[in-house]
Amino acid sequence: MYFSDIKSENILFQTEGESSLIKIIDFGIAKSLPPPSNFFHKKVGTTIYMAPEVIREHYNEKCDVWSCGILLHLMLTKSFPFDAISKEAIEQQILDSNNSNFLQKMLENKMISDGAKNFLKKMLEYEPDKRISIEKSFHDEWIQQFYLIKTFDEKIIRTLKNLLQIKFERKLQEFLWMFFVNHFSSSIYDNEDDVLHAFQRVDLNGDGLLSKEELTLAYGEILGDFRKAKKYVEKIMKYLDSNKNGSIDFSEFMIGALSQENFLTRKKLQIGFKMFDKVRNYSFRIKRNKYFFCF
Repeated sequence: MYFSDIKSENILFQTEGESSLIKIIDFGIAKSLPPPSNFFHKKVGTTIYMAPEVIREHYNEKCDVWSCGILLHLMLTKSFPFDAISKEAIEQQILDSNNSNFLQKMLENKMISDGAKNFLKKMLEYEPDKRISIEKSFHDEWIQQFYLIKTFDEKIIRTLKNLLQIKFERKLQEFLWMFFVNHFSSSIYDNEDDVLHAFQRVDLNGDGLLSKEELTLAYGEILGDFRKAKKYVEKIMKYLDSNKNGSIDFSEFMIGALSQENFLTRKKLQIGFKMFDKVRNYSFRIKRNKYFFCF
């Protein structure tokens, strides 16, 4: 899908930590990606972040790359590349930026690295066909220096081994576990950073999905046995690939990576069942140190 209104106001940090997950909000004008030969023809979004083709009302998902470039420029320089009194004047500045020297002049006095400048030029390329794609952006040298985690440290290995323990004997059990992981606030995620780092380490192509091949490579390296790794990955896919698309997204990964024994404390269960009580009355009880969900 394409978002069409990427801006600082629509990006939130889940926690106050330095490695917090980032959440995008306000999907009111987001749309599914069109076929490669189709384009959208309605001007939407926030003017200062608009790509030239959006103003011209003939655009595709590459408009989001431009908006990310504007946002990155703001983050690195504390200023927008376009600035005028009115929306109309800003639009004209954006349309007039089709000049080979425009980006060079805009960035020449900025106190940022050459790598950052080169990456901004790729994102703020005027012609959509020449603009870098989201997929290729991940592999840019400047991005990789911040993103790539090259080793499997103890926390990552522990997180990945949690996936090997996942097993749901009943559909209700599976549903409740998914509910607890997906709906609780981040304040009760004790090791979400570890889960994120493990996911990033396995996600070799940076597409936000873990394929069978990526999981097999990871477990093969950890276990030293790729045949055994392949069997384990089949089990992981069986229990975690809830939409059966052949890959694991971060939400599905989180469901398997969090230790059920450590995660399901009495306090967390109480919070969860208070959420259920908004619909109907539920109760829970503890027996022999195991949690049972009771209607």
